[in-house]
Amino acid sequence: MRLKNTFAKLSGVASGLLLSGLLALNGVEARLVADDNGTSVDVPEHISRIVVTNILPLADGSRIVGMHPASMSAAKSGLLGELHPEVLQADTHFIQGANLNLESLMALKPDLVLVNASDRRMLDRVRAAGLTAFGISAVKWHYDVEATYEGWMRSLKALFPDAKANSAAMEEKFRHY
Repeated sequence: MRLKNTFAKLSGVASGLLLSGLLALNGVEARLVADDNGTSVDVPEHISRIVVTNILPLADGSRIVGMHPASMSAAKSGLLGELHPEVLQADTHFIQGANLNLESLMALKPDLVLVNASDRRMLDRVRAAGLTAFGISAVKWHYDVEATYEGWMRSLKALFPDAKANSAAMEEKFRHY
């Protein structure tokens, strides 16, 4: 079992190095960021196209090009649609329930795919397709709302270091609701 775990870790490191090399060959600068599962994910330096699969949208609405239909329904009737009306233009056809259509997802050309961290199967499928998948957890902090919010903010700041100026403005908007 220990040998199997060591092999798995080495395979993960090798895959990360390979992806870094491929990104560098394609002229894309990348950096390592740990997702909520503790997995090191090679993310592009500049993320402009985001798809959100089976977790709530946690990114700048102008960057979201695809989201789950249930999240779209919530966005249409909630705060997200008010704060970022552009998110209402995101595509929802790539996923129905838990059924992910990889071809439709790939057609959206995402720089980053946000996936519920507990859905290891979906994370593996997205990564196997050659896309950058980042696990976001809703349960890692044992349903503590403040701890979850802080964890999500840490992840978002790591993913989007260029958005620090926007985060203060966004936090101010949230205080009014």
